Amino acid sequence: MSWLDVPDHPVIVACERTGYPPGMEPKVYTCPICGAECETVFTNYIREPVGCDVCLEAKDVYDYYEEE
Repeated sequence: MSWLDVPDHPVIVACERTGYPPGMEPKVYTCPICGAECETVFTNYIREPVGCDVCLEAKDVYDYYEEE
């Protein structure tokens, strides 16, 4: 058996396959309101979640009052 036939260590195989060692994969964060994967969760003044950057829409204050 040649040294070239020796299989790689499982950690090396996992790193080659996923880019991360086992157990170190990045956590996926989801919105508590809509369940979508998001970057930012917005809360109100008493720290209750209201939505995320996916399910909420930001508007300029002038546009908001023009629509009424």
